[in-house]
Amino acid sequence: MRVNSYSSCQNNTGFTALYINPAKIEQVVGKRFAKHAVDAIPRLEELAKDVNIEVLPCVNLFHPEDLRHFGFKYVISKILPEKPKIKNPVKSFFVNLFKQKELPPKLEDKIIFNSIPDDKNVADYLIESVSRLKNKFIKLGGLD
Repeated sequence: MRVNSYSSCQNNTGFTALYINPAKIEQVVGKRFAKHAVDAIPRLEELAKDVNIEVLPCVNLFHPEDLRHFGFKYVISKILPEKPKIKNPVKSFFVNLFKQKELPPKLEDKIIFNSIPDDKNVADYLIESVSRLKNKFIKLGGLD
């Protein structure tokens, strides 16, 4: 199940800019946490009305077997309008070669499943964390 693919993300600015791949999450951190990510999708879509939100699985590379280091990494960035495509391949090559890419401002953070309070669900904690980071992103002027 994919919410939005990367190729179609910049074509329309009236969409929910949420990037989450439950299959990849299941592959990295397991089915249980992929289910929590799927449960969080509708609420994450509401948060992604004016920003890009990307949720990725994360694991400690030094201790990949240790469950205490499993979690989600989430990135919030500004939605940039799509630039018109250059049809001439030679001109396109040189423009892409010499022109610096415009990178959107972004903030990122992560939650580790081991640090989630016992009274909270993983999906609920993910929503709260993403919401806090989005508010911080807006307060820092990320949407300007």
